[in-house]
Amino acid sequence: EENYTKDTARKTVLLFLRGKIYEEELKVSAQAAPLYVQVLTLNPNYLPAIKSLQKIYREENRAGALAESYLAELAVAEISPKRRIALHIACAELFERNLNKKEWAITHYHQSLKLDSNNLVVVRGLQNLYREEKNYSELTRLAIIELGIEKNTHRLFVVHKELAEVYLVHLNDVS
Repeated sequence: EENYTKDTARKTVLLFLRGKIYEEELKVSAQAAPLYVQVLTLNPNYLPAIKSLQKIYREENRAGALAESYLAELAVAEISPKRRIALHIACAELFERNLNKKEWAITHYHQSLKLDSNNLVVVRGLQNLYREEKNYSELTRLAIIELGIEKNTHRLFVVHKELAEVYLVHLNDVS
């Protein structure tokens, strides 16, 4: 029926439901994914199709396609701030670990930090990237941020120790 309807909203729903039948009833995600992509050509903000593609891409370990689907979801204005933070973190982790795009990872961690300045996952993710890049000024800035957030005394000790080492060894600052 979706071939005969001129109503885009109806066609979107019908294509999506057809994809769901392939994915969930027939267990043939290889035939479901193109239908979800077709849905998104009709309506790029159709969250059920985006989320269905994310599930398929995760199951198939398709990091690049998964990152693209996260970016597509980030483009949807209606998603909650909490979900937006989670998507930026997921993008950062994919770009860092699977796609070897460190700058994109840094960008997404920074977007998360703008939305939640007390997110230790984000702070530590950025610290790891800046440590790897030997960007000690940014590493220091983030360590100072972490000192204001962290409650665990052991972790506070570790951060203080790293800060002292960075100042003494890498920044040649003994003040």
